[in-house]
Amino acid sequence: MGGGAEVAGRTLRLARRSLRGILREYVLVSQTEQRVEVQRRNERGVWELHFFGPGEKLELSSLGVSVSVDAVYANPLPPQ
Repeated sequence: MGGGAEVAGRTLRLARRSLRGILREYVLVSQTEQRVEVQRRNERGVWELHFFGPGEKLELSSLGVSVSVDAVYANPLPPQ
C-alpha cells in the first residue's frame, strides 16, 4: 500500500477506533472498476467484508436500503 491507499488505511483504522460502539457498517466504492465493498459488524461485533460487482445489489442494513451497483456507477449528468 502506498500513497493515498496508505493514508486511507490509516484513516479507516482511526475511524474504527473512535467510532467503536457507534459505527455498524461502511462502504468503499472503487474509482477504477465497478466494485463496491461493504464492511459490516455482525451481532458478535466481528467485522465482515462483502464485495459487490456489476449486476449485483448491495444492502445497507444499518439504513434499511438496498441499491444496485449499476445505479451507483450510473452517470447522473446528461450528455453535453
